[in-house]
Amino acid sequence: MVNKNKLDPRVRRTRKLLQDALIELLHKRPISKIQIKEIAQQADMSRHAFYSNFETKEDLLLSYCDDVIFPIQQEAFGKALAADYLDLEEINIAMFSHWEEHRDVLLWVMEMDNNSLFLNRLRGYVEPIVHVMEQLETDTINDNQMQHFLVEYITGGIYMLLRYWVYEGKHLTHLDIGKASCRLTSGSALSII
Repeated sequence: MVNKNKLDPRVRRTRKLLQDALIELLHKRPISKIQIKEIAQQADMSRHAFYSNFETKEDLLLSYCDDVIFPIQQEAFGKALAADYLDLEEINIAMFSHWEEHRDVLLWVMEMDNNSLFLNRLRGYVEPIVHVMEQLETDTINDNQMQHFLVEYITGGIYMLLRYWVYEGKHLTHLDIGKASCRLTSGSALSII
């Protein structure tokens, strides 16, 4: 994950133009049918500009998630640390609210050939939550392996709920899926911590 705040303004602009170009193309056909040269042309850039910023088109799509969807964690963590209380339901609902707002992006991410890339991004979202939980709870997870298992367990659960929501649970709102996610993960997480 690239910290966009540390990037030169020209680099941020280039990345944004490439993201917008890919999103526009994704409205017409799946990511598997889009070529990098098309993305560069759509953004009115060279392939070199693309490869200077991204390794693959999937990396480009996930950078959109990094910039648009995942930033909610900073807001949620800021509130939690300021209040010395982590509201897992609030975090889950906020996360699923953002995904609901960008449901088309979620569908495109789920259609990628390499879903482990998205799982790694989700893991990067879940790890700080577990660390904040550890900081705010009086009994911390002393076992590093158990902490790792908890991160993997929650990451996999969120991924599968997102997948279910995209393909089968379209009738569910972000509140429904957020509350369900919280109920499923908080009981497991809190019993370990």
